[in-house]
Amino acid sequence: MIASEVIYEVLTDLQESDPENPVRWSHVKMMVFLTGAMRQIVLMRPDANSVTEPFKLAEDKTKQTIPTEASQFLGIVRNMGADGETPGTPVTVVDRDSLDAVNSAWHTDDVDMAIDHYTFNEKIPDVFFVTPRPGADVYVEIEYSKPPTKVTALDDVLDLGDVWAEPIREYMMHRAFSGNKSSQADLIKGKEHLSQFYLLLGEESKARLVFSPNADNGGNV
Repeated sequence: MIASEVIYEVLTDLQESDPENPVRWSHVKMMVFLTGAMRQIVLMRPDANSVTEPFKLAEDKTKQTIPTEASQFLGIVRNMGADGETPGTPVTVVDRDSLDAVNSAWHTDDVDMAIDHYTFNEKIPDVFFVTPRPGADVYVEIEYSKPPTKVTALDDVLDLGDVWAEPIREYMMHRAFSGNKSSQADLIKGKEHLSQFYLLLGEESKARLVFSPNADNGGNV
């Protein structure tokens, strides 16, 4: 999906007669809205911009940190050998409390060249734990979410695929209409588009809150 495809469509919806040469809404402003839309989607749906690739675990540590370019840990698929290219046994997720109850010494058990399980706390998205402790050159196939790249040109290829085009459009329309504080009609339109954005992402509860009287007291996006 190319940035211009989305931007021109939104500009047309905003009544710009010539999307390639807009009068009210500049391309630069639209790029800001587009980047914001993708970031909001990934915040709510980390799988929207996910990566699956080999990852070298920190030696001798149960506690691991996701790659610097990642924003949120999603999971581990399998072992990948000592070269990161050799598919191995699956790695399964376990509940940390259950793991602690079964083996309270799992943080200090002997190292191994293959991982059996992983566990993580969704409230701490950049950290996960593995067991047994990995030895040297232990790779696993990791899944993580990445922040979308900032849009800086009309011909930029977007990180998010076509399936996210409609929520992106709705959020951009929300930003455009919500910027006109002097028009009550535009503010209402902005809320309508935000509500539709949430509905498209399966967030019905947030969609209902958009029009709540409490939304204007810090609850609006």
